[in-house]
Amino acid sequence: MTAGLRKNCLFLVNDYVKAWFTAFLPTSAPNQVLVLLNDLMSPSRKVSAKIRLAALNKLGRHLWYLGERLVGLANFDIDVPPTVQRKIRWSKLWRSLQTTISI
Repeated sequence: MTAGLRKNCLFLVNDYVKAWFTAFLPTSAPNQVLVLLNDLMSPSRKVSAKIRLAALNKLGRHLWYLGERLVGLANFDIDVPPTVQRKIRWSKLWRSLQTTISI
């Protein structure tokens, strides 16, 4: 097996598979994409520069659903810690209060 094919296979098995299999779950997909992006950006990961750039380029086209309106789905994701869920709820509440008061 060539070194390039081996690196691609390792990336797929170690990083991409979990994100792929949870992509159809509306509550888990955003968190899994963020975890994958974090893993790709981490310098400690042994991912080649070509694979990293290709994966980041491809994932960059699918970040539209990480917007403010859909972030509330993270409250139903079992992989998101309760402390983070609480911060999300407070942040959304604070933003809605700011827009209500400024009207």
